[in-house]
Amino acid sequence: MTTISPVENYIRAITFNYPHHIPYEPVVRTAGWVGDMLWEGEEGTDHWGVTWEYELAEYLPMVKDSPIKSPDDLDRYRPPEPVFALRPGAAELFSAAERDTYLVCGFHPNILFERAWFLMGMDRLFVALVEDRPRIRRLLRQIMDYQVAIAHEWVKLPVDMMFVGDDYGTQRALMMSPDLWRELIKPELARVLDVYRAAGKWIKFHSCGHITDILDDLIELGVNIINPCQARANDLGEWGARFGGRVTFDGGVDTQHTMMLGSADEIRAETRLRMQQLGRDPRGGLLLWADQNMPFSAENRQVLLDYIVANGVYPLCAEDPQAQPLAEAS
Repeated sequence: MTTISPVENYIRAITFNYPHHIPYEPVVRTAGWVGDMLWEGEEGTDHWGVTWEYELAEYLPMVKDSPIKSPDDLDRYRPPEPVFALRPGAAELFSAAERDTYLVCGFHPNILFERAWFLMGMDRLFVALVEDRPRIRRLLRQIMDYQVAIAHEWVKLPVDMMFVGDDYGTQRALMMSPDLWRELIKPELARVLDVYRAAGKWIKFHSCGHITDILDDLIELGVNIINPCQARANDLGEWGARFGGRVTFDGGVDTQHTMMLGSADEIRAETRLRMQQLGRDPRGGLLLWADQNMPFSAENRQVLLDYIVANGVYPLCAEDPQAQPLAEAS
């Protein structure tokens, strides 16, 4: 029986310092802030000028209207002043009596590309990426000026890590070529990640979809944890072989089919597969869980949790060290 606390075990996992088991205890609490977008149950116009509406209050709202509709709008638009305010309840996380029993993660999503398409609409943004590159460079710089100012506010607080999000992938490829991403997105993204890295904060970076082509770049920029390791959009066997030991994998168990529709046996089989693929490094580097926050059943959640608890002790899959990885689900 391990005597390592859940917090220490989690830190060992993300720092490649030989955790006892794949972390499953709820030791990370998120501190949110007002100013990124509207969230579940909220609709209206945010302070960037983007209008949101929801179909169901328990899910994220969607963009209804964007303020930038033409090249002239691109010239006229100015981001709001960066005013930092924590969401209700967040401040208490830093001073609670049980503060040593959990880590605090600051929340900084929609950092650049997503904010740009919120402002323009995705179709208009993609056209402008090709036809109006100078104006897009200026918009991305303006957005990141705002985000860097917010980052400097976050690092004044005793957060342990930062969740930074910006979705770049579709189911099969990046939304833009890797070269275009490196030309336009990477230099601006580096500005905000440098703030967090200089302050000694662990960086969890979220991007849905296929991002294999830029994962080396994200590691180069200082990302410590990559989320959600979307199983049906990436070859996670390739990820384990190429990137294992250099970044912690967070997620990895398919939600599109397995967690939503799969049997208990399918969930166990896929969870073992992801342990084999992403848990090759005995030093750690794996936070295994469902790859999306979807409304899968409590029963399926329990099957996943039970399997990780029972089989997630290092060295992983030790009872069958010569086993070949299971075939990918079709």
